[in-house]
Amino acid sequence: MVLLGALVAWNMPDSAIRDRVRPVVERLVNVTGLVQAWNVYAPDPARVTTEVTARIDYADGTSAQWQPPRGDPFFDQYRTYRWVPATIRLSYDTNQAFRRSFAEWLAQSQDHGERQPVRVELVRRWRELVPPGGGSTDGGWQQEVLFTLDLTEETPT
Repeated sequence: MVLLGALVAWNMPDSAIRDRVRPVVERLVNVTGLVQAWNVYAPDPARVTTEVTARIDYADGTSAQWQPPRGDPFFDQYRTYRWVPATIRLSYDTNQAFRRSFAEWLAQSQDHGERQPVRVELVRRWRELVPPGGGSTDGGWQQEVLFTLDLTEETPT
């Protein structure tokens, strides 16, 4: 009953009441993972879909593609959702320090002794979304390299 009340308070329309109640329930909805933001849908929803991947080149000449984990669309969403805001931040954040830290983390997590990463390239792919009833969704993907970490030239810290 407390959670239901917290969700109702969290999702109230903008008002003075909501402004007073929201700080009280904020910690509860954050801890339980029940934070919702309906502004994703209206009045101005996103007009592009974006994904961030990485290409990892190894010292032995091989390479691999890294993608954020995606599991079962029902239950794994709770476990893998954290990757959504991380990749969004990578995609739109101009903070090169965050991109560098992420590339360094990927290099360390993919270093398995026999296959040492020598280069990590973060790549953003996106395409415009067509409004409902607006025709084909095949607008074509575009891509750009967001950041390149060359481990042969420097030692990550």
